[in-house]
Amino acid sequence: MSSNAEFGCLVIIGPPTSGKSSIARQITEQHPHIQLVRGKDILPEQTGKYEPKRELIPDKIFIPALINLLNQKSGHLILDNIPRTLKQTKKLLNWALSTHHAITVANLILTETQVVSRSQGREVCPTCERSYHPQLLPSPTPGFCPHDKSPLTIRPGDAENIVRQGYRHHLKMDNPILFDFKNQGIPIIDIDANTTVDQTRQRLITSLVSNPAICHILTG
Repeated sequence: MSSNAEFGCLVIIGPPTSGKSSIARQITEQHPHIQLVRGKDILPEQTGKYEPKRELIPDKIFIPALINLLNQKSGHLILDNIPRTLKQTKKLLNWALSTHHAITVANLILTETQVVSRSQGREVCPTCERSYHPQLLPSPTPGFCPHDKSPLTIRPGDAENIVRQGYRHHLKMDNPILFDFKNQGIPIIDIDANTTVDQTRQRLITSLVSNPAICHILTG
């Protein structure tokens, strides 16, 4: 991490159902000076080709598009589902060094059993893709998305066998990335995510605020 960093870059990593995408969106909504960069927005025309098969867009086309998008941003950032590979991690570290961004990683932790349990009852808006859960992140308009009024649906990928596969895929992909970040001296905040999305977000914010080295991402 560069001692000359001017901006913060929060990377949120976690297994399915940890609420990482909802938390990233909520933080940027509450702190408008922070910009959200989502993995699925890098090459949206390619996402539909690879995501149903739980495959990643090849690095040779994803990484140039990612760096191009990041170079268009200025100020503090939150990255959701980025990076997903070690090559992406190394390119992100190089980019952060060249643009004076200090990376901090939020590692949302759940066990496989917890992930399976949390996937039961999860609903998604087919229009805006926001996720809801009766206990973990209830919609204020039950059965419907409060943002566009679309009927909520159950994810086909929330079948138990697929959820377990997704969790193991998360460990295989993210553990080496966390190890690489740690080796590069990047601060990693471990957060117990086995609670509601709002409570997990508050735990993360409390951790950020209490650390003088990284609290600037919230204060601007």
